[in-house]
Amino acid sequence: MRAGFTLAATVDDAGAGVVAVEVRGGDDAGPVLGQALLPEPLHGGSVAVPVLSLDEGPVALVVRAIDAAGRVGTATRELFVDATAPSVTPLPAAGSTLGASLAFTLYLNDGGAPWVAGADLEATLATLAATRAAANYTSFTATAAPGRISVSLDEERNGGIDFRLRPMDALGNTGPQLTIRYVVDRRAPRVTYRSPGDGGTGVSPATTIQIGFDEPMDSASLSAALRVTADGAAVPGGVSWDAAARLLRFTPAYVLDPLAAVTVTLLHTATDLAGNPMASDEVFSFQIDTYRFRDVAAEVGLAGYRGGTGESGEDHGPGGTFADLTGDGYPDLVLGTDQN
Repeated sequence: MRAGFTLAATVDDAGAGVVAVEVRGGDDAGPVLGQALLPEPLHGGSVAVPVLSLDEGPVALVVRAIDAAGRVGTATRELFVDATAPSVTPLPAAGSTLGASLAFTLYLNDGGAPWVAGADLEATLATLAATRAAANYTSFTATAAPGRISVSLDEERNGGIDFRLRPMDALGNTGPQLTIRYVVDRRAPRVTYRSPGDGGTGVSPATTIQIGFDEPMDSASLSAALRVTADGAAVPGGVSWDAAARLLRFTPAYVLDPLAAVTVTLLHTATDLAGNPMASDEVFSFQIDTYRFRDVAAEVGLAGYRGGTGESGEDHGPGGTFADLTGDGYPDLVLGTDQN
């Protein structure tokens, strides 16, 4: 029963005739919720009594028929009041991007209480319409199942689509029209930056590998898809994702060997935030420099080495300089290829 309604009462009075019918809440002494005054005594028939708005939930009503002599006949009725339209929860959330799966679901909830009539899925489905670029969009299929409406798109053109619907329940309670916007993205992400560059030589043995993209990526898929090898052996290391710069960084767990041939492979299973995978694997290679180095911080007093201070960039013989290659905060002695 809806909150404001009309109650039909059937009366039968062989005597003076019914002149009024009223509806009270709870019992004979309860508040008057509705009343119908008849223009002339009625000996039998139906009387329509408009009832005021009621709170949602179960309610006990007493119907009182009053005849011209003031005699009263009563009847009781238990009703359930449902005055709220169903709520709608879209999944994925409104504003999301539809990518690999061109589908979404609208979940309708009519409260879950025992007196609730339940969502009218077919009536709600009949109100579903869509617009793309200010024009009607009909390239979608929608089906109703218990508690939900499933929608799938029949085409893959990129761009925004606005879906509109008006939720209804079985009693005709109707909510305001909702607009739910989705953005379709079926384009594969692309690599726009590599460091070190493909085919590079003389790369620092303490290099950090970086890969840039043309759109935001799913960081978990990047970590799972990245492979780094040096002379064919897997290189362990740490992976980080800079969302603002759209940059994947890989820092090897150790300094790479001189002249090592490094290959970086990012499998096509890496996806963007819409779930679109890359069109193909991304592979590039580079070679580590010929310099060798030795971390002498724990072995010698740097200030006493050839009279120097051990500062980064200081010259110490043929091809020898200090530089913090390991990132541990201590200068490392870099020797030329003719040093041991």
